[in-house]
Amino acid sequence: MNVVLDNLSATIVFATVSFVLVTTQFRMQQDTAQTTVSYMAKRQLLSFAELVEDEFELIGEEVSGDKIVSLTSDSDGKTTSFVFNRDISSVDTQIEYRLVPTDTVQTLGRDVPLYKVERYEGGALAGGGAGYFSDFRVELLTSSGGSATPSTARVVRVRVSMAHAVGNMDDSSVNVSYWGMTLRPTSLAL
Repeated sequence: MNVVLDNLSATIVFATVSFVLVTTQFRMQQDTAQTTVSYMAKRQLLSFAELVEDEFELIGEEVSGDKIVSLTSDSDGKTTSFVFNRDISSVDTQIEYRLVPTDTVQTLGRDVPLYKVERYEGGALAGGGAGYFSDFRVELLTSSGGSATPSTARVVRVRVSMAHAVGNMDDSSVNVSYWGMTLRPTSLAL
């Protein structure tokens, strides 16, 4: 009888330890996957931010006409279109950053709209960012930080956020990575 109870006890202990190890391993895999997704989203956001920073520093550089053409926003304040001129290979070229809706993700009963920022060069699509932006805002400011028009702008503030899902399919949430910068393009100071 003691042998049977010893075997039963050993089996229960083995099953409990195995369950704990499997559960721990599963959670570690989920955490690793979520960390990887978050890292990839942040990397995409920073790659787009580098492109925007490099290009917005050249707004109006060696351009004979208007430096900033237009800035259009929707009712929520998101920038739907930002058009400016810059010199590319000694030619005045019009650049447009356009916010385009791509999808809507539903998480915890809330709809989160997603967008793509497309870049047009001379009217032709020439790149852009990933399709997971939740916000894109460009603000034109005076040198003292007040609101400005395209003709009076001296400073450009850019804010971008990217949404990425976290969790399993049944119980997911959306994390958002933010990036923002205030630029003072040298040609706008003239």
